[in-house]
Amino acid sequence: MIINDLQPISNVEDNGFRALITGIEPYYTMPSRFTFANSFLPQKFRQKTEKLKVLLSKTTSVAITTDAWTAQHSQTGYIGYTVHFITEYWGLYSSLLKCHFDESHTAQNLKDDLCNVINEWDILKKVYTITTDNAANIKAAIKLAE
Repeated sequence: MIINDLQPISNVEDNGFRALITGIEPYYTMPSRFTFANSFLPQKFRQKTEKLKVLLSKTTSVAITTDAWTAQHSQTGYIGYTVHFITEYWGLYSSLLKCHFDESHTAQNLKDDLCNVINEWDILKKVYTITTDNAANIKAAIKLAE
């Protein structure tokens, strides 16, 4: 529920949620939000990462979409890289590869980051197309990466 519905981890400490779980399974001991944050979520992240690596190893081509932005309230930079491909069973699959970006959004920095993501996921020879927005810096980054 927390992962699938993008709920805050603190929900596990809400009285209503605890009452629901106790009603379903009276002898279950609900883990704390710290256990969720430090144990369950990292474990789930590793599982999902491994699954994605296996799926990517079995596909022949991928498409990547990107979007970069800066959060106005914190001036934190982001760039999202999403990979899209057809699985061996002809299902469409999409997954976020990376989102956080600490550098300034220059073409060179964006190009370096894109290349790092592509290499990290071992998809260099599988990238068929990259779709970006119309920002000059990301367009220049793609040209640099060609």
